Amino acid sequence: MKREQYEGGISEKEQAMEKIARYAEIDLEKSGNMPVNPRDFAEIYRTDFNPRDVDVAFPGAENSKRKALHEMLASTAELNLSLGDAFVRNTANYDKSKNHVDLVAEYPEGEDASSYLGVEVASGGDVSRKFADIFEGIARGELADVKYFHSNESDKKLKLGNIPRVIIAADVDTIYGAGSDLLDGEKTGRDYADHYLHYQTLVEVEMQLDAFAKYARKTGRVDLAKGLDAMHAKITEALNEKIERSGEIPQKDLEKDKAFTQLRESLALELSRAEKGV
Repeated sequence: MKREQYEGGISEKEQAMEKIARYAEIDLEKSGNMPVNPRDFAEIYRTDFNPRDVDVAFPGAENSKRKALHEMLASTAELNLSLGDAFVRNTANYDKSKNHVDLVAEYPEGEDASSYLGVEVASGGDVSRKFADIFEGIARGELADVKYFHSNESDKKLKLGNIPRVIIAADVDTIYGAGSDLLDGEKTGRDYADHYLHYQTLVEVEMQLDAFAKYARKTGRVDLAKGLDAMHAKITEALNEKIERSGEIPQKDLEKDKAFTQLRESLALELSRAEKGV
């Protein structure tokens, strides 16, 4: 990738990442989907509330690519069905840092009932350790926890336990392209809603849930496998609906995304390693 240098040695695309993140953050402020404040849960947790949870900083804030992708997904994933037909809620910085859950997709299932999917937004690079942690957790019968969650469906403040967690990653060119469509759609003539990033998120999530469910069954974690299979079915349905509306998966675009191909390879490698230990 050509790197044109600007003030302070920052490339054009790095400047664009910061602009995309700021634009999306303004949209989050308008919609009220900013990171959850643990202080709002003080009365619920009472003696278990730790005031220091409030002061945890957004992890990786200095990484403009991670910040841009995170803010873009937090502000637009719900509207563009990037995670299916779900409410997409921001999490507290505590949960981003300690539990590696940046966003929670909430899928309503009738009166006061929902299922949940935790999402960690990766900044690219090697995600093998993240997958290894998830497989190790499954072997122990554990998925992800979220200490501070404000439900969009019930408007209740909740603690979520043992929910599936997946990794979403995209390289700088994908984020730059999607962000350009988001910011300058009228100028570029392209519609952000049609950008392949929305396919990419669903494909990444679908293949992870499939692998996690497969491993859960192999390790005898029947209850976990059942929940993972149910979430996998939701995402598969969402992907099929997107294909019906917008056409086939743009596989060539996905294959060009280095973060996507590395994520796929890391997932296969860590699944193989985990299965050898069973």
